[in-house]
Amino acid sequence: MALHPTTKFESAGLLLLASGLLNPIVIFYSALWLCHSQKTLRRVLAFASIGLIPASWIFMANEHLAARIGHVAWVASILMITGRDVLHALGIHRQASMQE
Repeated sequence: MALHPTTKFESAGLLLLASGLLNPIVIFYSALWLCHSQKTLRRVLAFASIGLIPASWIFMANEHLAARIGHVAWVASILMITGRDVLHALGIHRQASMQE
């Protein structure tokens, strides 16, 4: 059976899979961050995790589910965990203030 975006069951399964991959990706990212290794892979995983977040929103919209506080906290934690590497990759980072 081929995946086709108009088939609700198959696309819902793909969206649910993408949403479910978020936790393992973020855990693997966190392990790499704690080891201070693989900066490029960390950034790829950070962008992948942020890119997969809308899959959960689309799935919930298709299934007429509401995002509750747990989902909001989950997304916020993913953004806080991966945000620094994403901002650095985009060239947006806070410069240290110079004290005189």
